[in-house]
Amino acid sequence: MTSFMYLLASWPGCDPLQGWKLHSLGNCAVTNLESQVLATPRVKHGHLDCVFFDYSSSWVKTNRTSAAACQLLLNCVAGQCAIPL
Repeated sequence: MTSFMYLLASWPGCDPLQGWKLHSLGNCAVTNLESQVLATPRVKHGHLDCVFFDYSSSWVKTNRTSAAACQLLLNCVAGQCAIPL
């Protein structure tokens, strides 16, 4: 991993590829190699959640529920609908 949190190589059998950037560990943002979360990550049941982003990607995969939530947020910000509670 580079000092800017980018992967130098892909890992066999894992989704993150070379060039992807580490975003968070255990739901805590990682901003640099000195981030406290790297020294003391949250481990749950022996697992550590890692989130990597591919900032160079021109497209994003999502599901129907996430797309609907995004559309609701955009409509609410534009003042076009009320938020259902």
